[in-house]
Amino acid sequence: MKAMMEAKEKNAKVAAECLAAGTCPELIAPESMAGQTCSGGMAGQYPCDNIDQLSFVSMTGLGFASNVRGNDIWVWNDEDNNEYYAIVGTTAGSSMVRITDPSNPEVLGVLPTHTASSTWRDMKVVRNHAFIGSEASGHGLQIFDLTQLRGLGANPGRTFSNTAH
Repeated sequence: MKAMMEAKEKNAKVAAECLAAGTCPELIAPESMAGQTCSGGMAGQYPCDNIDQLSFVSMTGLGFASNVRGNDIWVWNDEDNNEYYAIVGTTAGSSMVRITDPSNPEVLGVLPTHTASSTWRDMKVVRNHAFIGSEASGHGLQIFDLTQLRGLGANPGRTFSNTAH
């Protein structure tokens, strides 16, 4: 486990240096864009197999710096109002996005990491709560009451707090 963590940290450091120097364009995320039709095995710049890309939100669009990288995503269906939300895990925290209309996602805000940036963040939803873990030292488990998202308008600059930790 220790050797794996050291390898992950080394790869993350190399990627961060590459991004900062602008020498690895393959790691620079594109800007947000509208949907793309899957044609000839590609939906815009992404490979596809008979599945259209309905929208794409960049890291800056999600409320983070452009050098932040994504690492997980989970969806919550609010059964009380039939709305859908994506919880997008990144190296710096989690972004909350209403995706009820997948062609027009609404970024509602960001739940920052509890400690330091990390290459890994994982989330699961149980009923109306997101449980977010990270490998960062001392991070523990962030608990977020997803019902707070009801009725909010788009605001990528909004910062949420843990409901519990």
